[in-house]
Amino acid sequence: MAVVFNADEILTMAQEIERSGAAFYRSAARIVRGASSLLLRIAGEEDKHLKLFQEMQRAARGGGNDVEDDPDNAAAIYLRAYADRRVFAAPGDADAVFHGGESMEQVAAIAVGKEKDSIVFYVGMKQMVPFALGRDQLDAIIADEMRHIAWIEKAAHEGSGGA
Repeated sequence: MAVVFNADEILTMAQEIERSGAAFYRSAARIVRGASSLLLRIAGEEDKHLKLFQEMQRAARGGGNDVEDDPDNAAAIYLRAYADRRVFAAPGDADAVFHGGESMEQVAAIAVGKEKDSIVFYVGMKQMVPFALGRDQLDAIIADEMRHIAWIEKAAHEGSGGA
């Protein structure tokens, strides 16, 4: 049986990733000493992405909410796999990721993996979101997520005594 999404559903999944990501970084900021400003900065960027996806969803609900053609249903199956496994924990579960006292290196290992997963989701999402709904805006979000990885890696490196 084919898995079928419309743009509204895809954008709802993207919003969940961003909402959960922001909660993840706020939770990490409470735990990791010396990196809270960076983690809160990333949380703020995730909030901006959330607003963008909300705007895209409003446009989708206004019409033109068909996804791009996916004859083999590969993109839909791919996105469902990510949706089912969630990139970040649900917002209410963000504190469960950390138990207290984690180092920046430990947070970085988790955060970089989650950022990579979100990038993979958004690359797949590009295959299904029509240009009219802002497919090109996904490139900017992907670039932001890549920048988050660089910031996290730099902070982890500096936190472990690196330059």
